[in-house]
Amino acid sequence: MEDFLGPAGRNERVRPEERRRYQFGLGFNVVAGIIWLVMYIATGAWYFAVLLAVCAVIAGLSGYALAALRSGPRQ
Repeated sequence: MEDFLGPAGRNERVRPEERRRYQFGLGFNVVAGIIWLVMYIATGAWYFAVLLAVCAVIAGLSGYALAALRSGPRQ
């Protein structure tokens, strides 16, 4: 299915701050995930593992969004 704005439609819809938001989300959640991993190893508390899993999901979604933005329009 063709994009209704044409081949360059996706790039026209993406604002510059959108990329920065996903990059920040990815970086922040990777750092937070490392902290929660260290805390989980140090204490063995299950809730640190839950926080690590949440950070991994959010970082994965941010990475997927960045990859989709970089791939450009699909033909």
